[in-house]
Amino acid sequence: MPVHVGKGKQKHPRSIDGFCERWGICRASFYNLRKQNKAPALLRVGSRSIITPEAEAAWASRNTEATA
Repeated sequence: MPVHVGKGKQKHPRSIDGFCERWGICRASFYNLRKQNKAPALLRVGSRSIITPEAEAAWASRNTEATA
């Protein structure tokens, strides 16, 4: 399946930096969330850590429900 990348869009899966940029948080905040087991699940591919679209959506859903 081709990945379409346009202006304002980032391809999936996201790096930690890409995730942080999309959600407007810094890397330190991401790792603080990980310490609290509140960050999205990471997929390790070699030495890279990536966040799949499904993990990002699940994280957003959990956090939306927690604040509603």
